[in-house]
Amino acid sequence: MDKRLYIFNPENDMALAQGGKYYVAPLWPRTLAADLSLLPLWYGSSDAVVLSAHPVAFSWQETLRVRLGVESLWRCMPGRQEVATLLPDMHIMGCCPWGWSPSVKTKFLSMGISPALLPDDTQITLLRKLSHRSVTIPIMKQLHQQGVCTGVVVPCVLDDMGAVKRFVEQYRTVVLKAPWSSSGKGICWCRNGFDRTVENWTAGILARQGSVVAERYYVKQADFAMEFLRVGKSISFAGYSCFHTDDRGAYQGNWLAPDWMIERYLSSYVGLEPLLLLQKEMRRILETLLRDTEYQGYLGVDMMIYQDSDSNCFLIHPCVELNLRMSMGMVARILFDRYIASGSQGYYHVDFRSEEGEQQRLHQESLSRMPLQFCTDKIEAGYWSLSPVSDRTRFRAYGEVFQGIEPKPLRFLQTD
Repeated sequence: MDKRLYIFNPENDMALAQGGKYYVAPLWPRTLAADLSLLPLWYGSSDAVVLSAHPVAFSWQETLRVRLGVESLWRCMPGRQEVATLLPDMHIMGCCPWGWSPSVKTKFLSMGISPALLPDDTQITLLRKLSHRSVTIPIMKQLHQQGVCTGVVVPCVLDDMGAVKRFVEQYRTVVLKAPWSSSGKGICWCRNGFDRTVENWTAGILARQGSVVAERYYVKQADFAMEFLRVGKSISFAGYSCFHTDDRGAYQGNWLAPDWMIERYLSSYVGLEPLLLLQKEMRRILETLLRDTEYQGYLGVDMMIYQDSDSNCFLIHPCVELNLRMSMGMVARILFDRYIASGSQGYYHVDFRSEEGEQQRLHQESLSRMPLQFCTDKIEAGYWSLSPVSDRTRFRAYGEVFQGIEPKPLRFLQTD
């Protein structure tokens, strides 16, 4: 039986920053990876087998998975068992981590996966280079050459404290970013000039990663992304992601809505033509950028709609960052397209609670408050958890779906 092996490794961007083959993530990303280890069940291919961090009863949401046609399987991954023991009678034909790094390749090798199924070290090094936040610079320059989104100033890479200080003092309100980080981590918001907090943060990033990416600050109205899929050497548009971040830029959740609705929402600010032009040019740029890589799968470009301080008009920031990996936005896109009934919408959320038992309590309350309702084989309304929830769960990924397709005041979505 041919299978594709999926691993949820959200610490991947931090592993890329460290660069070694034996990266050990801090506690919170390890907890996130463990609590949501079964997330690939919902976005993986029909031939997926997902490695779970904990033993899970096969009966977990069995009725729901059968109703929705989820064919993926899971197996627990205790320690470093070989795949021959871990996955009996299964022929692994490919590996699909959340993202590629030297450490996740080492993990696959330690389980007995054939090196022929994995990217070679040259490819891993190239993917690491393209995952550096400075990749936004050539993307932005090419867009400007085509006359697309020329109002956004191209970021710059700074490798010493003096250059960072001069940049901050020149523009006052700026954003500094670590070269490799994700989900709002590794970002320093400079709203009060070059103070001690900014200096200490910069010193740490320069010591660990060698440089910082410096950008102008923009008054954000909405976060969104354009998602793409690479098959062979060709890249196709895979849909929109409309998401919410907190004040620090950390990911909170996604709007579950049809692509046309998200496009209508975004175009209400900037018009449809700029979105379609940007989509076309970005796809072309990405095909050129990745031409020497063997990367296959999803990738996304985070963008934003901002209000220009001079004209007071809404404009598009076309490349906040490139995610050369799976993303929560793409998960949300797949969740809606596969599992949500036409005429419904909702939100996908990743929630953290530090108190033991709190996620289990909230999970039970949601099950009681929002029982699932189906329209044929899709969810019309209700709550469902995308991962098992126990009294030790700290991170929970879940969806809440509502009937009706008119824009609703979802708590994370900025509306007029």
